[in-house]
Amino acid sequence: MQYEDIYLKSAIAKNGSGNHHPDDLDVINLIQKFISFIHRFRIIFLSFSIAGLAAGLYFYFGSPPQCSTRMVVHSSILSNQEEIEIIDGWKELLAKQGKSELANILNCKKEVVEKLRTISAEEILKVYASNNPNGFIINVSVTDTSVLDELQTGIVYGLNNSPYVKEKIASRKAKDNELIKKTSDEIAKLDLTKTAIDSMIRNQRATPVMLDISRINAEWIELNEKSLTYQEDLKFATGVQVLENFTKGKMSRSGLLELLLLGVATGLFISYFISLLWHVKIKMKDARNHSLS
Repeated sequence: MQYEDIYLKSAIAKNGSGNHHPDDLDVINLIQKFISFIHRFRIIFLSFSIAGLAAGLYFYFGSPPQCSTRMVVHSSILSNQEEIEIIDGWKELLAKQGKSELANILNCKKEVVEKLRTISAEEILKVYASNNPNGFIINVSVTDTSVLDELQTGIVYGLNNSPYVKEKIASRKAKDNELIKKTSDEIAKLDLTKTAIDSMIRNQRATPVMLDISRINAEWIELNEKSLTYQEDLKFATGVQVLENFTKGKMSRSGLLELLLLGVATGLFISYFISLLWHVKIKMKDARNHSLS
């Protein structure tokens, strides 16, 4: 029985070793060739990987520290998505080195835009509606926090001074001014009426006209409240209102891991390309020598 067990185990091992699927053999062969390729050109791969790592460190420490901050804004004329599209256009200008044009749009010095590294915008709440009551967030990164106040003023100016928004603001201000004027005229008439009634009461004059003095006072108070409301609307007649200012946070560098990974990946890609060319050149040379022999 012992010898039979040994015989069966050896037979199973032989059958198992001989039943490899062709695809498995191809994969194993491919892996072996790849490992052999890496081992053969390991110096090239190692050298360029170290060079990529060094390049990542160089760009990390060579770039100036930045401050990332945000501003919360509410739009009263355009929708949040329309405002975000405008800011995305500024982002493209910044990426395409259109800093002079962006400085003109923001009505600020070019030196301010030069210190702006990134700008983007996003919804506070992802409610995609034209009448979204929530504001939106503007994110920026700058290399100098001293420009944040001027940059904020410039962003608000840029959002408030597109042709459509300017026209809407002018129309709203004209409407509020007209309502304030009419309300003030009505208040003045009521003041005259109240003055006349007070004069009659003080002089104890009899009058056949019956007047509801309490109603006149109520109307006077109501008109004054309306006037204050119109004045407040006029004061805040603007395209966007700032709900939270930019804050001057700590300057720091970020993205070390990303730069290191990018550097190593770039080094590996270049080393693979060079090694592949070298490998093909060696194969062609061997084939040529073989044909000559």
